[in-house]
Parts: sequence; C-alpha cells; structure tokens
Amino acid sequence: MSLTGNFDPTRGTVFHKPEPNPALEAARHTAAIHEFLRFSQFPLWRIVPVPEPENAQRVEVLDLRFGTPLAPGFLASAVLDSNLHAISTSFTFGPARPR
Repeated sequence: MSLTGNFDPTRGTVFHKPEPNPALEAARHTAAIHEFLRFSQFPLWRIVPVPEPENAQRVEVLDLRFGTPLAPGFLASAVLDSNLHAISTSFTFGPARPR
C-alpha cells in the first residue's frame, strides 16, 4: 500500500472466516496449532476435506502478516479423522519472498 497515492478499497482482498466448527476447536488443542497461535497475531483459519481417511479434514491456520491463503508464509495444520482426533500435525514455512 502506498501512503502517497489514493486509496482504492475495491483493490483489496477479502478472506472469509470459516463458520464455527468443532474441528476448529479440536485442532486448536493440538500442540502444533496451540504453539502457533501463541505467536500469530493475525490468524486465518480454513478447513479442507482430505480423501484419506474417510470423512477426514485438514484444519489450517496461517498468519496474515507473512502471507495469504494463496501464498502462505507460516502455516500450522492438523489432519483430523471423523472423530476429530488428530492424525497428524505440521508446521511449515513458505518460500522467502523479496521485499
């Protein structure tokens, strides 16, 4: 954003928060996401279905200070089974971006 130019609100990008979901709360209690949230100032959550195991979903949270959903910087995720038990968790860094 240039502070010397005109502000055009139509050029902004809107990222919608997911609806309240028990999977978000279950993922919040995993170690990877719990620690990530201690650091993150602008978290954005998303829930993505995964093919295996059946009815599993991946809950991801990224910090908008360091990226966007299309090009995340710091990202923590948890794959939850149909009973909302964590199957796996991860924390990743996106590629370095020039400033």
